Amino acid sequence: MIDALCGPCHAAGRLVKAHYQTNPPTCRDCYAKRALPGTAVGAQAAPAEPENVEGRPENEVTKVANTDWAVDAQKDRDAGMSVADLAKKYNVTTASIYGRTMKPPKQEKTKKGKRGAHRALSATVANSLLEKWHREANEAFAALPLDKKAQLLSQLEEA
Repeated sequence: MIDALCGPCHAAGRLVKAHYQTNPPTCRDCYAKRALPGTAVGAQAAPAEPENVEGRPENEVTKVANTDWAVDAQKDRDAGMSVADLAKKYNVTTASIYGRTMKPPKQEKTKKGKRGAHRALSATVANSLLEKWHREANEAFAALPLDKKAQLLSQLEEA
């Protein structure tokens, strides 16, 4: 406690002991009201304007908080929309999207890249070559005389 008078109260003509060492020193009431020198002590501050008065646009953050956007965001995320696009669409942060939605179910992995494509191509080529060889062997076998066919079949049975 200091031995000085409250500046705002003294300016208003009252002698009140100061309890806070500010510039100027102030009493508890003036300190609580944040009264400045030259203003009337005890003057009421203007009441704060109520939110969402008619004719005034509603705060966008309040709109987002009032709507249940997480369900819609989950549907969009399942459809494949990126997290950044969802955050822009619903006017929230990406952390909110991660926190209120789940990862979409994983798709079955397909062979990707050069190696997988090469293997698939190799199998296709091998099948076509095998079919071609089989067709040519059948044509050659059909063109052989009967005694040669019998000889080849006997050799195959021995092996």
